[in-house]
Amino acid sequence: MQTLHLPDLLHRMSVQPAAGRRRGMGSIIDHLAAAERALARRATLYHRLETGMTAMPSRWQRTAPRASIQYAGAMTTEAARDPRLARGAVSLLLVLRARAGNGRRTDTTKTTLGHCLRVSTRTIGRWLQDLVRFGYVAARPRCGADGLYTGLILELAEKVLPCFRQLTWLSNWIAHNEAATGGIPDRTKVSDTNHFLKESSFVQPASAARRR
Repeated sequence: MQTLHLPDLLHRMSVQPAAGRRRGMGSIIDHLAAAERALARRATLYHRLETGMTAMPSRWQRTAPRASIQYAGAMTTEAARDPRLARGAVSLLLVLRARAGNGRRTDTTKTTLGHCLRVSTRTIGRWLQDLVRFGYVAARPRCGADGLYTGLILELAEKVLPCFRQLTWLSNWIAHNEAATGGIPDRTKVSDTNHFLKESSFVQPASAARRR
C-alpha cells in the first residue's frame, strides 16, 4: 500500500475537483480538522464501550471556572421559576445582581459579561433581551463625552430585589402587622444602624425628599 505524506495529501485534495471547483487550502485544513475531531470522538466512544463506562455529557469535560471572591446579594427566586427565561438568562441576572452590590445599577459591556460567563456577545445580547422583555432589567446605552457608545447601563427591577428591600412590600407588611396586633407600645424599634437602612436602593433622591 502506498503511504501518502501530508504535503502530498494536501496537494491531491487541492487539485481534486469538488462540485466543479478547486478546493482552497483553508477549506482543506477545516476538513482535516473536522475529520480529526470525528476520529477523536469515535475513539472516545469505543473506549467507553470497551471499559463499560456510561456516556457522559460533553460539558463535563469543560474546564472549571477560575476562583473568584465575587458573591451575589439576596434576590428573589422569581427569575429562576420563570419558564419564559433561558437558564443562561437566569445566570446572567445572578451576575448582574452581584455586580450591582448594594445598589441596583451596574455599568458594563457585553464583552465583559461574555467573558464572565464564557459565552459570545451575541448570546449575552439574547439573554439581555429576554431580561428586558420580561421586566427584570432596564437597559440603556452608555456614551462617552464625545458621544460614542462605550457600553451599557443596566438597572435591576424592583421585583429582582428580596421582599425586605422592596419599599412597597415592606411598608404594607409593617402596616398589616400593626393593624393585626393593634400596635405594641413596648415593641423594639428598628435601629438606625440596621443593615437595610444602609442599602443605597433605600436612599431616596433629594428631589423626592424636597417634594414631601
